[in-house]
Amino acid sequence: MLDAIQNLLQRASDYSDASEERCVSSREALRQATALIGMSRDAIARSRDQIARLETQTTERLNF
Repeated sequence: MLDAIQNLLQRASDYSDASEERCVSSREALRQATALIGMSRDAIARSRDQIARLETQTTERLNF
C-alpha cells in the first residue's frame, strides 16, 4: 500500500514538473511572439514613413 502511495506521489510530481516545463515553454513562446509583434509594428511604421516620403516626392515632382 505504501509503495502505491509513493508511486502516485512520484507520478504527481513528474506531472507537475512536466506542467511547469510546458508553462516555461509557453512563456518563452509568448515572449518571442510579443517581440515579433513589436518588430512588425516598427517595420510597418517605417514603411508608412517611406510611403509618405514617396508621396511627397511624387507630388513635388508633378507640381514642377
